[in-house]
Amino acid sequence: MPEAQRNKRADAKLKQNKPVNKHTIFVTILVSESMFAAHQVGVFSQKMGKKLVEESHEMCNWVKNLAA
Repeated sequence: MPEAQRNKRADAKLKQNKPVNKHTIFVTILVSESMFAAHQVGVFSQKMGKKLVEESHEMCNWVKNLAA
């Protein structure tokens, strides 16, 4: 098949207005929601990690003061 004819067919396929599949929309929303949830979990665990580090430093200082 000549290249020009192949290109015409590819262009025609691109120009077709096919209705968007409802399943595709659902999956797109699901993926975006799960990415947002993963981000929220990351932020939460980061905050908890900082809090744990701060508390462990306080505990170390308290033990040092007891030993002194």
